[in-house]
Amino acid sequence: MSVGHEALDAKAQALQDGQLAGLSFVKAGPVYQSRGFGYLARNVVAPGTDGPIVTASTSAPLGSCG
Repeated sequence: MSVGHEALDAKAQALQDGQLAGLSFVKAGPVYQSRGFGYLARNVVAPGTDGPIVTASTSAPLGSCG
């Protein structure tokens, strides 16, 4: 678990440099939001592939990142 912006940035960078190196995260649809809450669907695409290797979604309280 990562707590705080610096810890989250460090964890994200470690993943990008390690096990997620070369993968792209591509928006898979519109961003939905309701009162204070947002939802984003995304695909994970590997280099040289035609389709996603993973489809996922993220939801978070709006204003929690940034």
